[in-house]
Amino acid sequence: MPPKSSVPKYTIRLGLVWLVPLATLVLGCFHWIPVLLALLLTPLEVPKVRARLFGRAKKLLPCLKVPALLRLSVLWLLQVWFLILWRASDAEPASSIDAVQKISVVLPCAGEGQYALNTVRAVYETTPQSVLHEIIVVDDGTDPPLEQSFLTPEVLDKYGATILRHAETVGLIGAKKDGGDAATGDIVVFFDCHVAPQPGWHESFLRLIGENYRRIVTPVITDLDVGTWQQIGGSHGQAKCYLTWDADFKWFSSEDPYVPILSGGLLGISKRWWNETGGYDVEMVGWGGENLDQSLRSWLCGGEIMMAQDSFVAHMWRKPDDPRTRANYQVKAGAASRNRLRAAMAWYGEFSEKLASFPGLQSKRLNPDGTPWYGNLDNILEVKKRLKPEAQNL
Repeated sequence: MPPKSSVPKYTIRLGLVWLVPLATLVLGCFHWIPVLLALLLTPLEVPKVRARLFGRAKKLLPCLKVPALLRLSVLWLLQVWFLILWRASDAEPASSIDAVQKISVVLPCAGEGQYALNTVRAVYETTPQSVLHEIIVVDDGTDPPLEQSFLTPEVLDKYGATILRHAETVGLIGAKKDGGDAATGDIVVFFDCHVAPQPGWHESFLRLIGENYRRIVTPVITDLDVGTWQQIGGSHGQAKCYLTWDADFKWFSSEDPYVPILSGGLLGISKRWWNETGGYDVEMVGWGGENLDQSLRSWLCGGEIMMAQDSFVAHMWRKPDDPRTRANYQVKAGAASRNRLRAAMAWYGEFSEKLASFPGLQSKRLNPDGTPWYGNLDNILEVKKRLKPEAQNL
């Protein structure tokens, strides 16, 4: 006859009932739900307690009609399942915390003077230092240079800004291209050099781009009082444009957050998507049309554009009757039309034939050497081929 065990009957079974709670305590992931489940099963596994609680009715309990090992298996499954759900709900999404954290703000400035200083100050004061990686001011041929007038070394040091200087004006597109290439933050935000971002403007930029690195984000653009550098007219503004067949854009509004065409200068893009899409078309000159190209290359190559509905940036609009808003730079005649045509010819595909319906675009015009007057499109077509092979048929 084998010797009688010194371990009390059902002790091993109770140890198995409490296995998961004890393990979570040791591993530092303790939770009360596995303990509660173990407490519920414990009386059923101790015969004397079970008899005292249920009496003769114990034989009618469905859970006692199955083997003890099956009861334990169901218990472990429930305990572990609740732990998995708890850990999953408690964890922060890696995309919003780790993937995108720092913002580089790029300000292309040409003859902005005091407005450049006002904008730098506004960006600095409304963006937490834990988020703001850098402010890059692209001085596009300002005379005298901004560093010798309004953005002196002392001012730059105070606001954590740097200057990228063009000795001669190359235009808005070139200034933004150079600033975007030089930025080293996770997100590159482009603002005009006459804006006042409102407190909290950055939050939706981080969240929306953190969810999808191929997403371009634009704020709600409101009105700026250039005298006080304060937002006026409340938070009513605009952010969305649509594309017309003649390679132009018009403002509109809708309830959904998606933006067909960017209006131009106020947007945020992940540095990764900036690099993958090639930034701006290097063959575009001056100002105008870059918003069409950037919008189309994003939408047609796997990206998207969204409006940050709770992000507001007050903007100074050019008004003919207000000399304070007059531009202090020159735009080369015909540059905007050429830029718009480049974007349309590159991205309209077979629909580019419709551009001939608009004589002002001169889509069929050739240079004396027989080449299109809008120039070579190979740099844009390379992006199309690399990012979305099927886009070659567009």
